Amino acid sequence: MSERTETVMKIKKQLEELLKVLDDNTQIKNAICELNRFLMLHCSHEKVRDYIDIHPEASVPIEYCTICFSTFT
Repeated sequence: MSERTETVMKIKKQLEELLKVLDDNTQIKNAICELNRFLMLHCSHEKVRDYIDIHPEASVPIEYCTICFSTFT
């Protein structure tokens, strides 16, 4: 992973933590959205397919990157 991608991931994590405190801050949400776009374009994605439980008897498939944790549809 490039140093630039790693730095963006750290900043994104910090902003996500800040968003928990500053509930519903549009500017922070927009910044996180832009960082997600950057990661989608610049991460060397290592995709994994898995399932997440939505309740005890049902799960849904998900595909995500093990590096940047972006999800794919």
